[in-house]
Amino acid sequence: MFDGGELVHLRADLRHAPRDLRHDLSRVAQPTLILHGDADAFVPLQSSQWLAQTLPHAELVVLPGVGHDPTLTRPHAVAQEILRFFGR
Repeated sequence: MFDGGELVHLRADLRHAPRDLRHDLSRVAQPTLILHGDADAFVPLQSSQWLAQTLPHAELVVLPGVGHDPTLTRPHAVAQEILRFFGR
């Protein structure tokens, strides 16, 4: 958790950060696992599909019947996907 002073510095740093980094996503070389619940009411599935198409080494896994926070609602499914992704 941040204390008040750290939050002030974080906000100041973010004011100087570029706002739109989408053009840099194609340069990400790391393998990326994207987990998206198909019942997510906050982030449309199309956003994760776009991200998976834009990141060169991305894999999108759509979790059926899962909402916005699968780490809380389906932690075992999330853990299984992470372990599978890393080849364990």
